[in-house]
Amino acid sequence: MTGTIVKKSELINSNNRGHFFIALALLDGSDIKIIHLFNAHLHETFSLHRTVALKNLIQRQEHFLFTKASKSSFIKLFKPTEQQTKLAETLVFPDQKSTNQSTKRTISEALLKDVQSRSTITAKVVKVSPVKRVKEGGSLAVRALGIADNEGISKLVLFQQNAEKIFEEGDVINCSNLYCKTYRNRKQLTSLASTEIEFVQDDNLLLLDITSSPPQFLEDPDFNTLPPPPLHTVDEVLFTDVYIICTNASCHRKKYQRGTCPNCAGTSSTESSARASLKLSDGKQVTVFEDNLKVLLGEQPIITTNDELLQQIIEALPITFEADIRTNTLSRVVKK
Repeated sequence: MTGTIVKKSELINSNNRGHFFIALALLDGSDIKIIHLFNAHLHETFSLHRTVALKNLIQRQEHFLFTKASKSSFIKLFKPTEQQTKLAETLVFPDQKSTNQSTKRTISEALLKDVQSRSTITAKVVKVSPVKRVKEGGSLAVRALGIADNEGISKLVLFQQNAEKIFEEGDVINCSNLYCKTYRNRKQLTSLASTEIEFVQDDNLLLLDITSSPPQFLEDPDFNTLPPPPLHTVDEVLFTDVYIICTNASCHRKKYQRGTCPNCAGTSSTESSARASLKLSDGKQVTVFEDNLKVLLGEQPIITTNDELLQQIIEALPITFEADIRTNTLSRVVKK
């Protein structure tokens, strides 16, 4: 495919899930084709009025995907006619039409297979899971809720700030920007980075009787209460690493690589975080990130330089704590 770039979007968050791309309107003869370009290192090179030849694109219903397997080359600059310019100005990229749409629905409606837009629901909390931490160093907080309204029951999965909120059985919540997902062969509602949760009063909300026929998700392992974690002691510090992180909420504090966020291609952050590689008394090595370093040290880690953080940890040795260890990272950390 060969064409001239006549319109270029700002950075778009794909379904608000933290995968960023730019949309391009490519004038190919008399047709305009929409290209989604995920490769962050190419965003600046695809400028307006450049004619580009593209290969190995993946075709979707309304657009084409430029992936890692795709190739591009630039041919020349092209000045579009006045008519083509006006056409480009009226073009609205499909993804920008529905990015923030959230329709008010019941739980049963939100779980329907053919629902395309995001849902806003009001429901009563019937079960609350403990917060679990996943991804790099436990950087992503996850919580599951069992929710019910007049017509249905569902599991609702929350992330980050929403997962950290305090929920109790009987709370009535209003949740926006939810989508239906199938997990472990069961439908559930899942939140996005744009999901907002509000605690409300709703005397008209009738709670379905779930005692006679408990929903299957109430036996989901995500709701299990975990046993106390084992005891460990840190004897040695192997290395420390202070680095810049992305402040975009959708990037979950992603570490900058060569001065750029690998998710959103941002370059303006000055916020730091840190990790440390520690050796335990049983010989195991673990990587501990800022949040858990704060727990182990009993104070805020010094994240200005590697040397200062190293000195701070050395002065705290030996450090005894409880934690689960999985793939050399810690979760459920409690200092003893």
